[in-house]
Amino acid sequence: GSTAEGHHGAPILAIERPAADAALAGLLRGTWSFDQLALEGLKAHAVLQADGTLNLIEATQDWRRGGGSHDTTRPAIRVGHLSVSNAQLLFTDLRGPDAARTRLDSIAISASNLSTVPQDPPGKYELTATHGENASLKLGGQVDVKPEGMVVGGDVQVRNLQAKSIQPFLRGTLRVSDLQ
Repeated sequence: GSTAEGHHGAPILAIERPAADAALAGLLRGTWSFDQLALEGLKAHAVLQADGTLNLIEATQDWRRGGGSHDTTRPAIRVGHLSVSNAQLLFTDLRGPDAARTRLDSIAISASNLSTVPQDPPGKYELTATHGENASLKLGGQVDVKPEGMVVGGDVQVRNLQAKSIQPFLRGTLRVSDLQ
């Protein structure tokens, strides 16, 4: 497995079992190309800092800037099919007086035709996850991953989510008593 750390040395991303089927022809064109990329047991810890910044976004910005090294060029990346299985996301919100935390489990992601090459069309994705005992989340649509950023669009389905489980993240915006 492998682990990536954030600014404060805390792990923000870990992968138990990565597997890749690389397409060597892409290297000749200066592109990292993968026919298949599989990540099993991915664990991510997203932290929304008190100032509103998200640690995962900061980490990707560091990567795009070269992580402090002098070589800031990054190769183009193409992935024919990405699968993520048995993943988990811990989310912490530090914007209020008390930290709010929640966890999504059993995350599965399937995506196809992902590319950072500017002229390539958007890819497609589907994400499913569970929260607590009965809640589920499903997302699906298009994703456009380019060197300057990522644009995601599509549909969201949430089932059996208990309002009290998300109330700490809606501080001052929505009271649980407002929900019916």
